[in-house]
Amino acid sequence: MMKKPIFFVALLLAACQAPPADKPEAATPTTNSPVPVIGADRDEHGCIRSAGYRWSIVKNECVRIFEVGVRLLPQDTSLERSSSAFVVFSADKTQAELFLPRQEFSIMMERKGQEGAHSWEFGDLKLFPWKGYVLKEGEKTLYHGE
Repeated sequence: MMKKPIFFVALLLAACQAPPADKPEAATPTTNSPVPVIGADRDEHGCIRSAGYRWSIVKNECVRIFEVGVRLLPQDTSLERSSSAFVVFSADKTQAELFLPRQEFSIMMERKGQEGAHSWEFGDLKLFPWKGYVLKEGEKTLYHGE
């Protein structure tokens, strides 16, 4: 009768062993690759992209552009209808930081003109106030928003 308790104790101890070192502990059963860790996708500034944070030059911090920026909706038919652009302004509005869909980095636009008749420009891109804001590339209207 003594053999049965020893057998069960040995079985319990075997079940509690650590997994072999060559097997990843956090592997999915179907792919055998590590499970992505939420929030592990920080950029060079420490912003967590999967949580919606992007580095803003004018704010000098990680921001959610959809919370702090002005949403611009696509107007040109060649643009994807569900993708918005966003603009974040500096405190004194001398700079506008433009975030375009599917673009890794923002575009810094400098204010041109005088108070009341100003716009922000970068190359062929021009952002100006009109019933909200309008973003043009040359003569083509790309985005418009409040």
